[in-house]
Amino acid sequence: MGDGVRHPTMSSVGSQRKLLIVAATLFFIGVGYVTVLRATKAFKQTDFTIYIAAAHSVLRGGEDLYRLTNERGWNYNYPPLFAVLMVPFAKMSLFWAALTWYVISVILAASAVRMCVAMVHDHSRGTPGPLLYALPLCLIGWPLMSALTRGQASVLLLWLVVAAVFYNSKGRDIVGSACLAGAIVVKVFPVVLLAYFVWRKHWRFVVGTFVGVALGAFVLPAGALGWQRNLSQLQEWVRVLAKPALNIEAADRQSQRYLELLSPEKSRNQSLQAVLGRLTGAPKMREIAAGISLVMFGAIVFVGRRSGVSSEFLIVSAVFAWTLLMPPVSETHYFMLLLLPLTAMVRVAAHGPDAATQRLARIVLVVFGALNIAGKPVEYYGPMFWGTLVLWAVLIVTVRRFTTGTVSYTVASPLAPVH
Repeated sequence: MGDGVRHPTMSSVGSQRKLLIVAATLFFIGVGYVTVLRATKAFKQTDFTIYIAAAHSVLRGGEDLYRLTNERGWNYNYPPLFAVLMVPFAKMSLFWAALTWYVISVILAASAVRMCVAMVHDHSRGTPGPLLYALPLCLIGWPLMSALTRGQASVLLLWLVVAAVFYNSKGRDIVGSACLAGAIVVKVFPVVLLAYFVWRKHWRFVVGTFVGVALGAFVLPAGALGWQRNLSQLQEWVRVLAKPALNIEAADRQSQRYLELLSPEKSRNQSLQAVLGRLTGAPKMREIAAGISLVMFGAIVFVGRRSGVSSEFLIVSAVFAWTLLMPPVSETHYFMLLLLPLTAMVRVAAHGPDAATQRLARIVLVVFGALNIAGKPVEYYGPMFWGTLVLWAVLIVTVRRFTTGTVSYTVASPLAPVH
């Protein structure tokens, strides 16, 4: 396994890259056809129509934002800003709106791949080869295809979170914090990434994120809805979504939102709390999951306290994996966020510090790939959860090998622990 630098000539690498681009283009054209068809046929199988319904609600004043449903009875579950941003799509025909949303999603996914490769690639080893781009993308194929074909906002979330870390690594804290604020306003759970930036003492980034969240939650949507209407809709969002998500055990188990989004019995929920709760039936699973999550972050802090520039991309990757496991709700398509950890693991598998580390990285890639292929038939048992947990553990072990002096590995990484 390699990331392309072992090929004998640059022309062969270029040919492989062209072939990869052609194959990817044909593939995404096919997926685009399926995506638009699912949005426009009589029996719609897409989340996109609920975004459009929410946008039409904004045009009517937004009073019924958290009472409306789409043709399949699905609810709008995002803060008001996302509905405001979808207004331009509501002014198109459904065909062109679905197609435009899909094209934007593909562009954002491609951009996220490029940023991930830039963050983990050692430029002293030449141009990154096709495998470093293609393999991580294939390994997140299940959640990515689920998000694309259902027109979900998770691809936007992927780009925002990856861009937040990428621009932070470039010292562009205003742009990076704006991206993380956008991710928090869209899906909320990326707020736990702030733990990493607080730990690394990136105070300007943290403050910028809080300012961005305030703008995205209060100021920007108020321009379309008015201050009072926006505040009332935010309060409604907290009542019907935020509070039940934080205390699932006390939520109304007969409500449509609980069955659609919050139920730990729903196989798409691959969080630590949901999967272990389904498999063990243990009482007080929320408290148990919170304790395990704290131990996991403690392990990250322990191995990362003396890490240098060369292993920081691994630390960030471990934080990404932890971010997916700890929320009470972590649906399958959220696991696109593993793009950065998987890109880091492919990098280590090709150019790790020693043969043992490379072999371990290859094993975890195979294990994760096998769980990804298993997909829907075993979703109830948490394949994304177990794959992410194994990936997180190997990232921790790899960082530990860097910091204990077991191996020596110098990489010109663009990431640094502290500004």
